Amino acid sequence: MNDPVEIAGLNLLVKQVSKINDPAKAVLVAEAVKVPLVNLSEVEDNHGNKSFDMQMVAYIPNILTPPDPPPSAFPIPIPTNGENPDIHSIFFKYNGVFRIKTLINTLAGDHTVLCRDFEIVYDASENPTGYDAYMFTINYKLLFKDMLTAEAVIVRDVNLDPETSRGTVTTPTYV
Repeated sequence: MNDPVEIAGLNLLVKQVSKINDPAKAVLVAEAVKVPLVNLSEVEDNHGNKSFDMQMVAYIPNILTPPDPPPSAFPIPIPTNGENPDIHSIFFKYNGVFRIKTLINTLAGDHTVLCRDFEIVYDASENPTGYDAYMFTINYKLLFKDMLTAEAVIVRDVNLDPETSRGTVTTPTYV
């Protein structure tokens, strides 16, 4: 879909972006899922190189104000009615690897999981009137073999209005 981006030792590539609700009408506020839904799959190419596909569904307010690009982020090309995608409204950001406290019972017994931390970043009003549902597929691969491995990914939905930011943790077999 666009060229890969390198951020903090990861190669990231947007493979798919699509609006999945009826383009003629927005999803009502009461019907919008409050956190991104994430599926993580390990992918292996013909040469045995491994990477990961993150398939995400996120409900984004349907009226956005283009923000300043956040650090360690790249634009997600959002399909429009015109010929060129909107590359100024939604960004995907990588924050690194962190130990996140969860309800997941880990082998260590401390209920913490080492996670790669990602954000879908946009700027919208505090009280949106409706949402659009988008499906994103973003592939990432580690650029160096000695990089810190993670047990899961966390993907948060970050409206630059901090009162409306949301997130979810997803654990695959290997990250």
